[in-house]
Amino acid sequence: MKFGALLVFQAAFLGWLGLWGKRPGLLTLFAFSIGFFLYSGLATSADIVPPSLMVAYTIFALATAASFALANTAFSPVAYKLVGKNASRLEYFERSGLWKFVIGAYFALHFANLLYPNFRILELFDPPSPDIRSWFVGRFELEKEFFTRVVDYMLVLLTPFFYMTLYFLRRNLAVVIIVLFSPLYLEYVDDGYIGRGRIFFAVVVISVFVWAARPDRRRALLLAGSLLLPWFFVAFSVYASLRLGLSAGDVSIIDSMRHVFDTEFSFLLGAGLPLINSGRTTDLGSYFTWLVSLPVPAFLKSGLDLSLINYEISEIVLGSSVSDYGFYVVLSGLLAESFYIYGGHYFWLHALMLGFAMGVLSALISRDNKLVGVYAYVVAVFFFTLNRGGVASTLPLVVNGFLMFYLYLFWPLFFSSRRNKVL
Repeated sequence: MKFGALLVFQAAFLGWLGLWGKRPGLLTLFAFSIGFFLYSGLATSADIVPPSLMVAYTIFALATAASFALANTAFSPVAYKLVGKNASRLEYFERSGLWKFVIGAYFALHFANLLYPNFRILELFDPPSPDIRSWFVGRFELEKEFFTRVVDYMLVLLTPFFYMTLYFLRRNLAVVIIVLFSPLYLEYVDDGYIGRGRIFFAVVVISVFVWAARPDRRRALLLAGSLLLPWFFVAFSVYASLRLGLSAGDVSIIDSMRHVFDTEFSFLLGAGLPLINSGRTTDLGSYFTWLVSLPVPAFLKSGLDLSLINYEISEIVLGSSVSDYGFYVVLSGLLAESFYIYGGHYFWLHALMLGFAMGVLSALISRDNKLVGVYAYVVAVFFFTLNRGGVASTLPLVVNGFLMFYLYLFWPLFFSSRRNKVL
């Protein structure tokens, strides 16, 4: 009964979004809604989940859509003004070959981590076996050298420009795929492991990019997706065993689908419900301090009381401290996270804030065809990263990671006296 009601609402909600037509940026909200349904909505139909959470899911979805629509409409004039002011600059970016320099710099930074502090280039031809245990321990116990931290930060700042270059490769989708997935292999060799989420994220980006940049390939995209999706489940299930050093054995499509659904779409059951039932909430002062300080470099934030949402949630659910042996980060889902931040009466404020951010960013980027690669990245962030990892995993990507990009985008708007100069 609950599952049927959930499906009826979801179908009606997505149908309602479809009635909005081809409004620029709508794909972000549509994709988010599907991700929210998978990572938070499905679990609300379980028998152990109180009906009130399905009501909360409905309210959250509607509040997000309303806030998105308001922000997307309000910022449309600014977005179209940016399209006009940046037209010549983006044409120069393509004509001058700067986009090739960006790709080269992005790859060079990835190679840098294989050159220093240890020379490991040869591992490209003899990659290590995936080892999640060593990777996980290294994240907590090994402090990165200054050189590595600088390289990683430069990669973060360069990321939106890297995705921007995909537009200039759009006529050759094979090259787009190679350019997009090669850095993942370099990351794998560097870390000895890469998460399934990183691979899936890249698949989402390429899918959105093809859909938006190559309408003539949409049918082929849908056909390929239909044929390959079952085997993605199998591949992800096999990789889950290999990263633990286990043998995958015989894996069926049905078993693989069940494994993915049990591990990916049950966050509300495993961690969300215990979190909500605890009645605990974060310190809003610390949370808002974290929000406003996002653009500030980490070394300038020492001493600030910042809320670390994912770690706080994990401590509550696991009943242990970050410093305890065996501690790990649990994922509660976006709906449960909203209860932890704002409480059971005001959880919808989280939806309003995220919907507004989603609407603003979509408005600014979706209007310009040359930014379709960046837009595909943004859609993937709000579809996958936000619904899976929550606000703490998402906002740093579109705030810290986009600092240089925002400067580039808004430069001619705020420095009109230099509008005729091409940067």
